[in-house]
Amino acid sequence: MSVFQLGGGSEPGTRSDIVRDGAFEFLSRRGLNIATRFLIDALPKASPGRALFGLDTEGAAAMAARTLWPAAAIEWTHLDAYVAQKVGHVLAMNGIDDVPAHETEDLPDGPFDLIALPFPATSDSQLMWDLLEGSHDALAMGGRFVASTDGKPDALRKALKKVFRNVTPGTIGRRGGASFYATRKREATALSDRRKVVRAVVRPADGADPVPLDLETRPGTFAYRSFDKGTRALAEAWTPAGEDSVLDLGAGCGGLGLYAALRLPAARVTLIDSNARAIGCARRTAETMDVADRVRVAVRADFEDLPRVDGGYALVLANPPYFGDFRIARSFVTTAHEQLREGGRALFVAKCGKAGDALSEVVADTFRHVDVSERADYAIVEARA
Repeated sequence: MSVFQLGGGSEPGTRSDIVRDGAFEFLSRRGLNIATRFLIDALPKASPGRALFGLDTEGAAAMAARTLWPAAAIEWTHLDAYVAQKVGHVLAMNGIDDVPAHETEDLPDGPFDLIALPFPATSDSQLMWDLLEGSHDALAMGGRFVASTDGKPDALRKALKKVFRNVTPGTIGRRGGASFYATRKREATALSDRRKVVRAVVRPADGADPVPLDLETRPGTFAYRSFDKGTRALAEAWTPAGEDSVLDLGAGCGGLGLYAALRLPAARVTLIDSNARAIGCARRTAETMDVADRVRVAVRADFEDLPRVDGGYALVLANPPYFGDFRIARSFVTTAHEQLREGGRALFVAKCGKAGDALSEVVADTFRHVDVSERADYAIVEARA
């Protein structure tokens, strides 16, 4: 039996999951995800030449595959750099140094002989279709696709049937969960273009003319097919003060940073996000808006090694996530403080109420000068270095 430790597997209270008829044991705090369990059980015995895994948060199926197929070339991928970094650490912790874990805007270029991906019941349907079609096109002719879910199987089965025009059931769980196989049999590509350009008109509170934004969005990005209300509230509440440098933390598809680039025609603007697909959208939108010469975009897992400007940034804008007991939001605030020049300012936004109160406290823990205002049911928290 091969034993693998997942994220918290070495800590007290470890949970053991034994899969594939006792071939593998996974140690973790919360237990192996059902979709991952089904995926591991469904892996074929015969080794492919080149195989692709990904989308999970632990890399468990890729580790099982490395043991099953010692000679195969195996890769792991995710849209998010933070998750890719985490999986890279898990792989290294288990002594696996020949399975690259990387973030990509789309699935890596094929051809692959096998692609195996989990689709949790909570998956976004548009992203699921995008990945199924992308997997079809990345497979070699005759290549196999293995899919699993922890929910009801019908939606995944029907989608596979439509994309591949064939589907074979693997295991169907009595209490939910399933695995399926499909084979690429057509030369024709299946991938559809699901990019949606969102038209947003920002109406500044300072009385300036409305500013139209045409933002590219894709499945798997924050606020796909929409302009986030919090982002709009912060953009409309912010009054430019001639800043020459702007940092947009957690930029997503670029709404705040690109709006700042339009309002500050002489400023250099940097957009940072962990989602490679979102950053790709922001890059293309900057080119369409003719501001690409002043805008730089970068994927970062956890705000490490950020692009710097001499003396620090004059302005930081951020619409941080609220979840994780505000751990992530605290990281946004700390990073903003580190990146600002003396006298620079940072603006954050959160929904009024608990989230807004918590964000205000986090900012006040780091900055001395903090002001809070409200716009459209959102708290705008402004701090000065």
